[in-house]
Amino acid sequence: MDADTSKTVTVDTRNPTVESVTPTSLADANAGSVTVTVEFSEEMDPATNGSPTITGLASGYTITGSSWSTTDFTNDTWQGTFTFIDEGEEATGTYSIGGFNDSVGNAMSTDTSNTVAVDTLNPTVTGVTPTALDDSDAGSVTVRITFSETMDTGTNPSPTITGLASGYTITGTVWDNNGGTDTGTLLLPSYSLGP
Repeated sequence: MDADTSKTVTVDTRNPTVESVTPTSLADANAGSVTVTVEFSEEMDPATNGSPTITGLASGYTITGSSWSTTDFTNDTWQGTFTFIDEGEEATGTYSIGGFNDSVGNAMSTDTSNTVAVDTLNPTVTGVTPTALDDSDAGSVTVRITFSETMDTGTNPSPTITGLASGYTITGTVWDNNGGTDTGTLLLPSYSLGP
């Protein structure tokens, strides 16, 4: 008989990989329930749900969930959640993603190539000038407050001076980022020292 070439077989031995993971950063405002989204390189098996982890932070986290959606391929995007804790740290966590299979059962290799930058470390005051005043300073005085890190220049506080015969509120804020270094400086001009 002549060879029959009308029949075909589809072979898929390619393991799925991670295309992207979000979020890539977390701060104080994110404390509580956080949703993590993982996009894979192909159609996945929605009945197989791994439990990704985040390591390298003050606490370790396990991400759980079983929600699938479609981005580029059917069921290629997974979502899970974890409870994020504000532990006053500035560090980089590493996602470890494994335990997922594609739609034909090929298992993925554990992926540790994605990270999340965490900054829940609160800024502190590292210096205030002037530190002394006398009669010659009566009138308008410029106060400079230096912080431990770059600050949000859209936030303008009104610091006060107490413990003197009169109380003073410092107004009129001008931010100076010192050329983009990690220390932000707040210039606080114009409070009246008095005679």
